Amino acid sequence: YMGPKVQLLPYNENGIVVHIEIDGTKEELKLTSPTGFFFHKLEDSDHDVKIRQHLGFLHENDQFAFITFLEMIQENYIKPAVLVVLGSNGSGLSVVEKLRHEFREQFNDTLNDIEVTVKKEEDSRVVLGDVSEVMGGLFGFIDKCNNPDRMANPNNREQQEKDAKAVYRDKDEYALITAHVNELGQFILRELLESSESNTHRQRVSKDRVIFLLHVDSSHLSSTTLSRAHHIINLNL
Repeated sequence: YMGPKVQLLPYNENGIVVHIEIDGTKEELKLTSPTGFFFHKLEDSDHDVKIRQHLGFLHENDQFAFITFLEMIQENYIKPAVLVVLGSNGSGLSVVEKLRHEFREQFNDTLNDIEVTVKKEEDSRVVLGDVSEVMGGLFGFIDKCNNPDRMANPNNREQQEKDAKAVYRDKDEYALITAHVNELGQFILRELLESSESNTHRQRVSKDRVIFLLHVDSSHLSSTTLSRAHHIINLNL
């Protein structure tokens, strides 16, 4: 087995055609990107058609990007996954709520959903928790969803009984964090948007199966948010 053969050909100014050959089987995949960084599919599968029926509130390009975004999350390719909605409180809040609904539809009972506002210095407690907490705020929320030590199994049943306050789960779960932020809020969240594990002097969390849905109600995106976002839905265009 020599691995797949891949050929990239120009499609248009924003896209490419990928020819893939695996063990003699050839496939063609059309990809496009408004940024040259995050590429997504340009064609529907039967599964994609069903999802797009619920995404009429988005521009067609954003629909395809969102579908690719979902697939990459399910394959755990992007850790964390970062989707940004840029728009005023009126239009932005409406789109954010519809996207949250779509996430719930796709991940069902494996999704843990939390919504926070981070716009003032004191809102950092929402992210970090109180100083008295060993694992609090968004760190604690993420830890409950993806910490492998919190997966219930016969080997840690004794520990589960001793640690009555801890929450053990019986399956892999996703953490969806919807955050309404301004420029300061983006700065406060910057550590959690990093692709590596996040650490403070008392807390450490993995980014496996973590999804950030950021709503920025101004036109200013920080350089960190821009570099971490896999797709930006710009309602101001």
